[in-house]
Amino acid sequence: MLDLKFVAQNLPEVLTRLQTRGGPLDLSAFQGLISQRRELYVAMESLSHRRKATTDRAELKAISQDVKEKEARLKLIESELETTLLHIPNLPDLSVPIGKSEADNRLERSWGEPPVLSFEPKQHFEIGEKLGMLDFERAAKVSGARFVFYRSGLAKLERALVQFMLDLHISKGYVELTPPYLVNRQAMVGTGQLPKFEEDAFKTSG
Repeated sequence: MLDLKFVAQNLPEVLTRLQTRGGPLDLSAFQGLISQRRELYVAMESLSHRRKATTDRAELKAISQDVKEKEARLKLIESELETTLLHIPNLPDLSVPIGKSEADNRLERSWGEPPVLSFEPKQHFEIGEKLGMLDFERAAKVSGARFVFYRSGLAKLERALVQFMLDLHISKGYVELTPPYLVNRQAMVGTGQLPKFEEDAFKTSG
């Protein structure tokens, strides 16, 4: 999630960089909330100066009430901003070329020569399905489209690769951990995983 303070202080730059991702982008409501947040901070700072400068009890009471109301409004606005930020994608790195398709990608480096084949090569998933090592049909029933079960030798290969990488990094000082399978909301947000009920609610309202 983007940092609220960074976005508020660099809004034009953030908008410009997000627009390079392509696709629809309407952050007018978000911009309005940023403006309201800024105005509230200015108003509260002014009230703070007034409170220090007066000794009138009635005025102090009115100022305190005004501050309380503005703090409540500020809390609500920042909550709305945080909810919006959860659905704003990360900013593209400045080094990433701007384009509309893979044809606009930039070749960074290459190694060796591509082999010349005497036959039409098949996609990896076609080979995996034919060998009975990839099962998309059963995975779709369990998890939905674009998921797959690894079977037999392919499942064993993936497990071996995981073990290889663990052993390699442990030899370099990595400390292996097994985390809890259940986490709280804050942990999910921190790793970029919006809780399912909030994701559905956003889709409905959006």
